[in-house]
Amino acid sequence: MDKAVISESHPLYMGMYRGATSESALREYVESADLILDIGGVLFDDVSTGHGSARLDREKIISIHPHHVEILSNICHINSQSHTYSPVWIGDVISNLIENIKPISSKKFPQPSPITLEKNASQAITWQTLRATMQNFLEAEDTLICESGLSVAFLSSLLLPKNCSFHNQTLWAAIGWATPATFGAALANPQRRVILITGDGAHQLTANEIGTMGRYGVKPIIIVLNNGIFGIEEFLAGNKSNIYNVLSPWNYAQIPHAMGCENWYCQKVTSLDELNNALEKARLHHNGAYIEVILTEKIPPALSETIYAQRYQLLPIDTYLSSG
Repeated sequence: MDKAVISESHPLYMGMYRGATSESALREYVESADLILDIGGVLFDDVSTGHGSARLDREKIISIHPHHVEILSNICHINSQSHTYSPVWIGDVISNLIENIKPISSKKFPQPSPITLEKNASQAITWQTLRATMQNFLEAEDTLICESGLSVAFLSSLLLPKNCSFHNQTLWAAIGWATPATFGAALANPQRRVILITGDGAHQLTANEIGTMGRYGVKPIIIVLNNGIFGIEEFLAGNKSNIYNVLSPWNYAQIPHAMGCENWYCQKVTSLDELNNALEKARLHHNGAYIEVILTEKIPPALSETIYAQRYQLLPIDTYLSSG
């Protein structure tokens, strides 16, 4: 949820640390650091630790909260004892850090790279090809809103262009949040192009907001990923094809016109060429745009048995602590 708080075009930006899901060079750099400053009191939940795969030494972590500082934070070990100092204002701490820390060369840092398509990539729309396509589509000053679930799991690793903002709702994973959030963001700053990426399951919960967008004349680009299921639920349950995760089939690309958005550009796509063509037209269209993407790869491979067991605490907690 902190993505893009610091500009990802900054020369010292290294990327996002999320345990085993991080880039290997970044993970090694963070986990071998002499000191880790947790500025703001980051919530180290299952998403931000790569499903509990973070390897952060608590004795090297200082958490700077808004009004206190905590040393030996308990983000990795449940029974750890921390030390808290208050009142300490976060603004004072950061000001003194800026004054006393010497700048170092960015050459010492891992350098993130934009995601690219592999040579001779097929026309299949998979999670990997979709990610590379969206990387190429984003422009400076865009506002990207990413729905909870598989959308944010795969697309939060995009390297954002200059002044591109990013919003998601991972804390409570309230699916359906992103569609009305897109409406709010478009109202708040009509000069920025707001881009929504949402799964079809989440979108079905709040799709009525499309009609409200048309009523107030906002002009988002909405990309609905259609795999016909509650994808994140299937993924987290081991891809067992549970019948209760199957969605009612909607003709998504027809929704905006049915809700009164007569001047919107609407398109259904089934291949990468069709997707790129639709994105190009959406960018140039002077009104809202709505693209239904039929995913060739319905769902990514299931979590490993180890991560699955750890996520749902199928074994005693000591098992996980003893393994690091």
